[in-house]
Amino acid sequence: MFSEWIDNGHNDFEDDPSGVTIRYAVIVAAFCGMQGAISIFSIFAVSMIQQNTPDELIGKIMAYTSAVTLCAQPVGQMVYGFLFGVIGLPATGFFRKLEEKQGGATGNEC
Repeated sequence: MFSEWIDNGHNDFEDDPSGVTIRYAVIVAAFCGMQGAISIFSIFAVSMIQQNTPDELIGKIMAYTSAVTLCAQPVGQMVYGFLFGVIGLPATGFFRKLEEKQGGATGNEC
């Protein structure tokens, strides 16, 4: 869906490679910020679980929490894969345009 939109000439950064670099930097910074927020949330969640659990059950509850979170990761990957397939890969157009502007490879070489 989005890749078709970009491939049909709706790319605002086509004539401005610096705009592509800025866009990429903003996306990377946003992902780093989200990872930082998720890490802080995780620390608070584990601390809260440990504070609200009786001392004799901390090992069992933390093992259960770890098992649930580890089992949820493949489910999250499947959801991500499904959404990635539905939405498409707008980044391919993004990187293709960047490489063309820099005179690099077109991505057809193997």
